Amino acid sequence: VGAFLAAALDECGSNSSSVREAAEDTATALIRLANPWAFPCLICPLLLKSLKSNEWRVKSNALDRLAQCSETAPGQVCKLLPKLIPVVSSQVFDTKPQV
Repeated sequence: VGAFLAAALDECGSNSSSVREAAEDTATALIRLANPWAFPCLICPLLLKSLKSNEWRVKSNALDRLAQCSETAPGQVCKLLPKLIPVVSSQVFDTKPQV
């Protein structure tokens, strides 16, 4: 799951709209199907890495997937809030309003 999610998040920044849409759908499906216990050790590090990307679409999709994780694995997200809040709050200063 980790390799597929990383590849899908990377492709969210593609110039091709069809590739971008397929990557967004894939990332959404992978988060929905993933075991909630995979969030702390597998999904969260991938999402945090994607938030460091230069592509605004990758950042935006990573934030959307993080919001999706808060619905599918609320207990695991809650435990990681001290780690997540500084990284997510730094995205406030991104120059793209979509992020």
